[in-house]
Amino acid sequence: MPHVHRFVLRYPDHSTAYEGELYRGQVKTGASRNAVPIPDDIVPVIEAWRQICPDTSPDALMFPTHGKGERAGSTVPRRAKSFLKWRIHPLAKKMKIPRRLVTFQVMRRTLGTDLQHHGTIKDAQGVLRHASIKTTGDVYVQQIPQSVRAAINSRTRAILAQRRPVGEQPEHATRPKTRPNASQLEEVACGTA
Repeated sequence: MPHVHRFVLRYPDHSTAYEGELYRGQVKTGASRNAVPIPDDIVPVIEAWRQICPDTSPDALMFPTHGKGERAGSTVPRRAKSFLKWRIHPLAKKMKIPRRLVTFQVMRRTLGTDLQHHGTIKDAQGVLRHASIKTTGDVYVQQIPQSVRAAINSRTRAILAQRRPVGEQPEHATRPKTRPNASQLEEVACGTA
């Protein structure tokens, strides 16, 4: 398992940044205390940022902005809505994605659903840092019909690949004198009985 880089996006005192405010020592759930898994391919980008970042102290915010009013002169967390407005919405507009579909909630649910192609539901729970697998499965991960069919086809083929040719039985086995089993039904269906 790759090393999880814990220095990134995690406040040492388990704080929450929400809408431009830092709530020191407060988290939504116990799972919120877990490290945010950073993809190996993104670590060099973050390291490059750290090289030019003016404050890399353990308590520093990774992507701060400057406070206004009574917080003037201090660094504060960015407001999520501001980030969407100046960075994400212009990209979505270029890609012709309706603005109503460009929210952090939609992006998290899209991530949860897409992770089905890359791991298990428990992996998605860990990435999304949900305390309950029920939240991940019932709210964030949606069924993908093609994936459902592919899953059942794959499982069926794995089972059928292990079957014996029709009529072949192990030396110690005897045919039961009860209802027909799947092999016998297959023989009848294939006309080999």
